[in-house]
Amino acid sequence: MLGFASLVASRFHADDAKNMRIAVFEDLDRALNPPAGDFDAFMQQIAGSEFRPLVRVVSRRDGEQTFIYVRPAGDDYEMLIVSLEGDEASVVEIRISPDTMSRWVEKPDEMAAKSAANPRED
Repeated sequence: MLGFASLVASRFHADDAKNMRIAVFEDLDRALNPPAGDFDAFMQQIAGSEFRPLVRVVSRRDGEQTFIYVRPAGDDYEMLIVSLEGDEASVVEIRISPDTMSRWVEKPDEMAAKSAANPRED
């Protein structure tokens, strides 16, 4: 998960990402994982109804679930990226500007290629 967080962080310039927090949970009771269809209700109970689903991916092969939720946060957007796999859950919370969100939504291939071609060296 830390590799994923580094990847996410490296793709945003300092002006784009204003805050990022990461939580990793291990050894979770698999029986507590909600089915993909019930995850929206589960998230609204935990994070609040302001968060709206943006992306939902469920692997048919191994059951891994990834969700991205977004809500307005002042002049920015706050994103929750949740990944559930077996008995592990990872959550990334990040605040980004509307311009950044627009660029990634409007031209995801171009922005990904641009980021990959110009990695930040911190």
